[in-house]
Amino acid sequence: SALNAKKFIHDNALVDSSSITGTLYFWDHVGEKDSDNGHYQSGYIGGYATINKAMETVAYQNVSDQDEYTYKTPGTYIPVGQGFFVVGDTDGGSITFNNNQREFVKEDNGTNSIFFKSGKKKEKNTTANSRYFKSLPIVKLGMNALNQDDGKTYHRQIGVSFKENNSFAYDNGYDSEMFDTRANDFYWKFPNDDNNYVISGVQAFDEDLEVPLEVVVENTAELSIMVDEVKNISSNIYIIDKVTGISYDISEQNARFSLQKGTYTDRFALAFTPSAALSVDHEIINLSTNIYVDNKNHHLIVTKDYDLDIKKVELYNVLGETISTWKIDEHAESYLLELQPGLPAGVYISKITTNKGTNNKKIIIE
Repeated sequence: SALNAKKFIHDNALVDSSSITGTLYFWDHVGEKDSDNGHYQSGYIGGYATINKAMETVAYQNVSDQDEYTYKTPGTYIPVGQGFFVVGDTDGGSITFNNNQREFVKEDNGTNSIFFKSGKKKEKNTTANSRYFKSLPIVKLGMNALNQDDGKTYHRQIGVSFKENNSFAYDNGYDSEMFDTRANDFYWKFPNDDNNYVISGVQAFDEDLEVPLEVVVENTAELSIMVDEVKNISSNIYIIDKVTGISYDISEQNARFSLQKGTYTDRFALAFTPSAALSVDHEIINLSTNIYVDNKNHHLIVTKDYDLDIKKVELYNVLGETISTWKIDEHAESYLLELQPGLPAGVYISKITTNKGTNNKKIIIE
């Protein structure tokens, strides 16, 4: 008979007697790179679909040629013959299989099958029913990135749930570690925790809450972040870029970025309101500094009150790419900063770093 994945997790990930981390991983194997590499893991094409107490996420997937590869979402019931992985918790223990976990379910029974085809979903204002976990606020994000090795675009899905008594610290059964991080990828990343998470459970939903993301880029890459699914949340959904100060409303439109090679730890976050209002210090900086473009002579001109100390000035385009950086080593009332020749006309973001904080402003280069 089939196995109820949720019951299995419940029986083996109880807070007072857990033996596993409360996450099941399903390798979704769709092929091999070629006949020579078919017997080696390095030649596999596929990824891990994931399910925990709160939700499920699809495997890392190729979206360039969906006709060739089909990736699926885990469902509640594990059919006969379907293998899966678990991870032992800090002290391990016995794994329990029992008759209460068995279900008489046909393998192809629609959304109850462990794997089924999944399209993009947006389910705002889902009505809560008698099953507790159906009422949890949930957001699933997706990121598309080009893999330069094969020229194909791949999609990563991550999810976060919101529940009272959960936190940014590890919560068994709600936080699921990512074991197949790719060259261009994103995941949930929390302070004082070295692990990357494909699913995370945090505290009760609040529109002022921000959930930190980490983005890793192997080579310069064009990335887009989108909403894959949302349940029991009516607020708009934003990706906040803390470097440029831009809040991207991804409720209906993808956020697009062009990033250089590196790991971006403190730059991006999921949020439900645009960037917060400026603090008193930011208001002081805003009133005490000014920046404008001398288009004729291709300069940025920065002025300030003399009691403010400017440390650095940075220029970004609207995709978040760093255009120029100027380190300021002298005290003056104004600074003349030379722009790169041949910059395209358009809107740019300036970031001024001072001894009292930072300030971002939009400027137009003609």
